[in-house]
Amino acid sequence: PDGRFAIISFHSLEDRIIKHKFKKWENPCSCPKNLPYCICGKKSLGEVITKKPIYASKKEISDPNAISLSTVNSKGQPNVRIVLMKSFNEDGLTFFTNSNSSKGKEIESNTNIAACFYWKSIEKQVRIRGKVRKISAKDSDEYFSSRDRNSRIGAWASLQSKALKNRSELEKRFNSISKKYKNKEIPRPSHWGGFLIKPVEIEFWHNKPYRLHERVLFKFKKGKWVKSFLYP
Repeated sequence: PDGRFAIISFHSLEDRIIKHKFKKWENPCSCPKNLPYCICGKKSLGEVITKKPIYASKKEISDPNAISLSTVNSKGQPNVRIVLMKSFNEDGLTFFTNSNSSKGKEIESNTNIAACFYWKSIEKQVRIRGKVRKISAKDSDEYFSSRDRNSRIGAWASLQSKALKNRSELEKRFNSISKKYKNKEIPRPSHWGGFLIKPVEIEFWHNKPYRLHERVLFKFKKGKWVKSFLYP
């Protein structure tokens, strides 16, 4: 829920992702506590990301949960921006946005996306291809209610992706909505909510000397993850 993201060991993930597709292991993890990731293969992908020591967040000071999210418009023109991953579980990873925005409309017309985590400080990236769908209204309500009050007001004030005459116009909208909900609960706008990225391809990239980088690709085929290697 706090959006932090741990680095995953390439080799520990390989066995787990092929065997269970994010399924939980029954046995507790026995890895040394000083490791930044699980190497024994007894933890699920979701558990490793959310419960093991947060290595990426210690090294990547600013938003280690940031991902580049690429969508495509009706003309086939790609569009990319940074969003924040807010949770990760057995189904995939979740971000939140305004469904009336450019990205929201592009997702509505084409659910195929690409995403990428990049941590320069530790020379790793994770590339993802998959499909996106909306999460339940209940889950969106739960996350929205956990946000800072001013952020909830901002969700109402911003007509995301639409032309803005000047900054004062946005500030007036914010102040107006703030007065409207003074001493009241702020409901979630129906056009604002969570989206789940369901991966069908995951590539783990690790920087190596002489540009001989390590690239390990997993594709989900016929109910299982198939591993392969790529030239750098």
